[in-house]
Amino acid sequence: MAGSEYDDLTRSIAERRRIFTPHWFGDLLSGRLGLGDTFWIGNYGVALIIVPILVLVPLLTAIFLGPGAHRIVSLVLYGALTVYLVLLTRAVLRTARRVPEVGGWRFAGIAITVIQAALAALLTWAFLTEGG
Repeated sequence: MAGSEYDDLTRSIAERRRIFTPHWFGDLLSGRLGLGDTFWIGNYGVALIIVPILVLVPLLTAIFLGPGAHRIVSLVLYGALTVYLVLLTRAVLRTARRVPEVGGWRFAGIAITVIQAALAALLTWAFLTEGG
């Protein structure tokens, strides 16, 4: 492998190791990453971690502590998810403004992220008003 290819590979590996660290989340939510990373990893990469937590933690809470605790835990988890998705929406908006060459796809990314934030807010509201 040539020196330049090796350096590129080393740089790429170092960038991937940075994903999901506190500093990376700061860059993500402040809109300092590219639109692809902000949208795709911010929405779906993080979902690979969040979705199992949203399922398992309330389930285990209901089993071991009862339905009242389940509702409170679900409210806290979905509230945190809502805050995260609102901050991610802001980051996607900031990032999308920087890349007009992407065209309509940036608006699709904004719309999808806004819809996910709205759905999380509705779920939070459901648990807050005893509908969950």
